[in-house]
Amino acid sequence: GYYGCPPWPDMHDIIQHCLQYNPSDRPSAQEIFDRQCRPEFLSLRHVVPIHQNWEVICFTIRNFKESNEKRAEHLTEVWMSSCDVSQQSMLSCVNLSKKQAQPQGRILPYNNLILSMVSIGSSLVLLGTNSGDILVCDGYDNKKEHKLKKLPDSVLCLAYVKARGDNKPYVFAGLANGMLAAYDQSVLQTPGGKADTVITLNHGPVRGIKRLHAMVYIISGLEVFVFDLSKLAISFKWTACYDPTRRFLSCIEVG
Repeated sequence: GYYGCPPWPDMHDIIQHCLQYNPSDRPSAQEIFDRQCRPEFLSLRHVVPIHQNWEVICFTIRNFKESNEKRAEHLTEVWMSSCDVSQQSMLSCVNLSKKQAQPQGRILPYNNLILSMVSIGSSLVLLGTNSGDILVCDGYDNKKEHKLKKLPDSVLCLAYVKARGDNKPYVFAGLANGMLAAYDQSVLQTPGGKADTVITLNHGPVRGIKRLHAMVYIISGLEVFVFDLSKLAISFKWTACYDPTRRFLSCIEVG
């Protein structure tokens, strides 16, 4: 650091490399440019150790204020699910707005893995599990939770689609058996709340859900499905990959 500024390890490394005594050991202008264009170089990183020998499965970001005052500070939390070799699962939360961020976590019941999560505003975080349960957690106290009505297979992905125009806000859940569940946001506060609609897409796992305008794009197996929010129905689909060696698509981006 310099004059109270936080350290920048990547820039420090480049400077030290440029100051090598032997000119042949110094980086070229192109090498410096390439290193400075990397995403990890352009952001100051803060490394927070979670738990030794635990693998992070999924995470979500929650932005909130500690009070309703207009001048209240905006805070950011990262919620994470992790597991160990015995498949024991842990839910952890790290407040990134604090200089000395320390993870706060709790062990979940055995064989109850959190495979997906999504934040709903500042007050709710949804957790999708391998048992087909969706846990609705209080954003301000992650020990307060309730379950929605159980789904028939593991919840691999969750997506929150905000209200726009005449469309209501929905939460979509993609299942391992190729099914898609859509929830009106208003039912999330009700224990045992049911999905507005449950659709069978195909027999492949639903691993990605993204919104573009009035449509939601979903990948299941090797196919892409387009869900019309105004009709709550699939409008069309196409096969994205014909490679017989591939079992499923793993992610989707739209824009």
